[in-house]
Amino acid sequence: MRSLEEINQILVDDLERATREFRIAAAALRGVIDDVPSGLPAQDGSFLIEKVAKAKMRAMADLRRAIHRHSEFLFKQKIPEDLPDE
Repeated sequence: MRSLEEINQILVDDLERATREFRIAAAALRGVIDDVPSGLPAQDGSFLIEKVAKAKMRAMADLRRAIHRHSEFLFKQKIPEDLPDE
């Protein structure tokens, strides 16, 4: 059985990973949007924006999930059922 400190560290690590991935996805979207006027054909530019925006939305959902899991642990001492095995 894991200690509460170990569980907390797993959840903090997951939160940090999700935050990094969200920031990367957000920066990628900003970069694509800024680059579209540079000459990409409209259809290709729109497709690329849509693809990168979906990646950002997935990263945001993952971040929300990580925040929720960590908050539930901190405030309700609820241990996620899907924690990786020791």
